[in-house]
Amino acid sequence: ACGVPEEDIIEDYSLSANVYAEMGDNQAMVGALSQRSLDPKTFLGAPPHVMRDTLNNMKETYGSVEGYLDFIGFDEEDRKQLRAALME
Repeated sequence: ACGVPEEDIIEDYSLSANVYAEMGDNQAMVGALSQRSLDPKTFLGAPPHVMRDTLNNMKETYGSVEGYLDFIGFDEEDRKQLRAALME
């Protein structure tokens, strides 16, 4: 949608795990996840394979990320606004 190479997307996604670690006090989030029988390590992590699998699934199911965006109604005007916001 923004013309960024997939490996850059995957790397950036994996950096999200550092943000969670830097937040320090994530006890409320861990508690909320645990109450729902969800593993906090799964939701507070950002392993690269998760984003790689997500992108691959979009391509297999919808032909491309753009195909997925079309499917959910995220049109070219929406994409233009997203690109502007993300690429500043």
